[in-house]
Amino acid sequence: MKKVSIFLVLIIAFAALAQATIYMENTSLDTLYMKGENISGWANISFYKHSVDEKVKDTEENEFSLKEFLDLANYTYNCSIKDCLSDYTASNSSSIKTFFLKENETRVLGFKFGSNLEGINSVSFNLASTAGLSEKNQIKIDILKDGKIDTGNSKISSQLSATTNYGCYNITGESIGETTLESSKPFCQKIELDEAPGFQVGAWLKKTENNDDNGVTIEMFTKKGTLIKDCDFTSGQISPSGSEVFCTIDVLVPEKDYYYFCLSRDIGNNEFYTKAYISQKEDKKCGFQGNIATGIEEVAAYQIGARAKKFNPVGKINILDELPTGDIISGLFQSYIQEKYGSLDCSSGCYVPVQLMSSVNQTVTISNIATSYNPKNAGQFSSNLIFDLQEDSSDINSEFQVLSFDNILPVGPKLITRTYELTIGGEEIVKDKITVKNIIFSLSPTKIVSNYPEEFVISMSSNETISKYEWDFGDNKTGSSTTLNKTTHSFDLEGNYTIKVKLIDAQEKAISRFFLIEVLSPKNLIDSEIKSMQARLTTMETKIAAMSPFEKSIVESKISLSELNAQVEFLDLKFKAAKSNADYEDIISEILSMEVPEGIVKSVTPRTSLISTPEKVFPESVKQSSFDNITSSDSEIETAVVYWNTKNMATKVSTKTVSIDYGDFKEDLFNSVLLQFSPKIAVDEYYVYFDDYSLTPSINDSVTKTDEYSYIVVPKTRAVEFISEGNIYVDDLPLFIAPPISALSLVGEIPEVVDKNNTVKIILIIVLSLIVFAIIYFFLRKWYQYNYETHLFKDRNNLYNVMIYVSNSKKQGLTGDKIKASLEKSGWTSEQIRYIMLKFENKETGLPALLPTKDKTKNTQPTQPQSKQIRQNRGQKHTNFNK
Repeated sequence: MKKVSIFLVLIIAFAALAQATIYMENTSLDTLYMKGENISGWANISFYKHSVDEKVKDTEENEFSLKEFLDLANYTYNCSIKDCLSDYTASNSSSIKTFFLKENETRVLGFKFGSNLEGINSVSFNLASTAGLSEKNQIKIDILKDGKIDTGNSKISSQLSATTNYGCYNITGESIGETTLESSKPFCQKIELDEAPGFQVGAWLKKTENNDDNGVTIEMFTKKGTLIKDCDFTSGQISPSGSEVFCTIDVLVPEKDYYYFCLSRDIGNNEFYTKAYISQKEDKKCGFQGNIATGIEEVAAYQIGARAKKFNPVGKINILDELPTGDIISGLFQSYIQEKYGSLDCSSGCYVPVQLMSSVNQTVTISNIATSYNPKNAGQFSSNLIFDLQEDSSDINSEFQVLSFDNILPVGPKLITRTYELTIGGEEIVKDKITVKNIIFSLSPTKIVSNYPEEFVISMSSNETISKYEWDFGDNKTGSSTTLNKTTHSFDLEGNYTIKVKLIDAQEKAISRFFLIEVLSPKNLIDSEIKSMQARLTTMETKIAAMSPFEKSIVESKISLSELNAQVEFLDLKFKAAKSNADYEDIISEILSMEVPEGIVKSVTPRTSLISTPEKVFPESVKQSSFDNITSSDSEIETAVVYWNTKNMATKVSTKTVSIDYGDFKEDLFNSVLLQFSPKIAVDEYYVYFDDYSLTPSINDSVTKTDEYSYIVVPKTRAVEFISEGNIYVDDLPLFIAPPISALSLVGEIPEVVDKNNTVKIILIIVLSLIVFAIIYFFLRKWYQYNYETHLFKDRNNLYNVMIYVSNSKKQGLTGDKIKASLEKSGWTSEQIRYIMLKFENKETGLPALLPTKDKTKNTQPTQPQSKQIRQNRGQKHTNFNK
């Protein structure tokens, strides 16, 4: 007995030693981060028998396999299987396999090759499934089990999901407006789509009264900007009052991912509008105006959405050698074997996996398996067998060393303090509270000369109080710590270096950032900088040449490209004549003192309607623009101007900011506002009154000054642009629009504009709706009156018995709640119990009448069945009332 106990203890100890283990000594984690930064920290750690596929996760929603994470961290480790790859064992070979797959279950099957191969010719098989109609793809197939969905069910149903996915478009707390579509600058919205075989895509659209044939197009793009497919809305689908319209894009989305949907109008006379808003909240903006490009800023959201189609029942799928993706299965098999096993020599056995993924309960049958291959010097062979495969993952082992998290794990966008935790295989590695703030800091310079002491300076766009700066220059020299935002360092060798700067605040919270520094010889640095400046100036010239004359004159008054070009040419001449280090140092000093822009940046807001209000109108300016003697009061003029705009004018306004980009910072040159006029009636001319202290018009040759606002005369339909050096806010624009004084109605208040035709239409729609409702209600009430009881009680004996039970229970003094509980316990549904209790109490059991009626009958008992069995039952005491 003693020996057995010792033996058991040894087995348990050995099993404990064989388990995957993480050993840790010390850990460190920075706790202060700026938006868009990466987690910074480390752990002194070793691994024993941890799978390469073990999950590394954190609370910022980052996730890696253990091998991926260790490779990114340049951590040294060993694997139990060559090249850290998994391997398989095969069993249960068969020419036909039938098995049951549960919801969200996977199964790995595979093909076995056991000879030295010359090549694989073809692979095909059939798949049959009992899965029915579904919103999810019932069966998906991953050839090679590499995480890529290669094929599966793609049969499209005409049925749609219940909801429309609008991406981030959420009107709660946002100011919704209508914005005009353009043909050259579409409105694009990012939407995360679930898997589906096709979609109805659409948007809220409105058009003008014109009836030409131009319409609206909606295009579907990948998140990288590749066009997938498009569909069109004709002008006839879109109403002048506005509504949602849809068209069909039948494209298989194999797994959840982001896509862009872009809305643009065709060229024509019709104007089209969609609903939109500009938001300051990150989770409420996923759209923009313009073409899809890397790094484009999403500032808006539009009423653009997609409704997924359902997958038809699977039935039978023929998996041919050529997949729908264009890949060839036999080619994939051959490449997999060569990469995994080093060659096509499968004498010791090669296994190729195929993974099936189920989203619903189903029975799957694999049949008609046909694999054709050529062993070396043996002709062509074929096989109709498929195997069950079991995967054995490689284990990772390592000695104690520092595992750095720097530059791997991005911090989430929310600017709050929260608990951060990093786990490996569910085991906690580090855990602490971190704070994310909107701090931006930069390092200058980023190009320096070798063997020359250079002063590095940190610039911050924040009022954070930093108590200490820690510098690691990445050149194996000892780092430094300063209380100021600057330090001096020299690099012995040329090359690229990564500098890590850590900022520590008064609460000992730290934030780190990495900067790439290029160290050059003096000659190479000067040559690089001069070429860079020349290229930037050429880009600037191209961008300025493409501007309107008005914009060009403003930019050229702010910066002189001719002077900058002359300075760069002079430096180039000095460089070519330089002979000593002193000459080079002098040129470098001049280069560092120059500020050559990298380009010009424009940011534009979408067009919105300009609202006319009485407080924006200056009556005195209107009076002075007329040569007649105007006796109307100021309030009458204000009212008349607003009424004229409401009735006769549709004015759109958009703003733009033009800035010079210097790389490390941007300098605003000017802001502009563009007014685009769309008169609703023929108007020969109208005046735009504006504050000439803050706004300068593009047609300033026709400006007329008054005591308050200046004005310009706009002939017929035109667009006018104004420049402002200060910020522009559309709601507070210091301008208004008015016609000549003779066109104003100067009596009374603003009349309420009522469309009589629309009022009649609305009344007719309400009346028709009430009639349809009354008809439907009548038929429903008749159904309840004659069929509802039969629907609930297929066997009328049951109804009779339970009514007798209720009557007896009442006589015994049982309450209604106790009777209901007893009935429910006996298996009656809540709907049946409700009907029984109402009928017993002689209350309405169906739909009530729309109008009150006199109750001519008070029959509390159901119509009694007349069969012999029922007559016998009447003489019995009914205590068994189960269904």
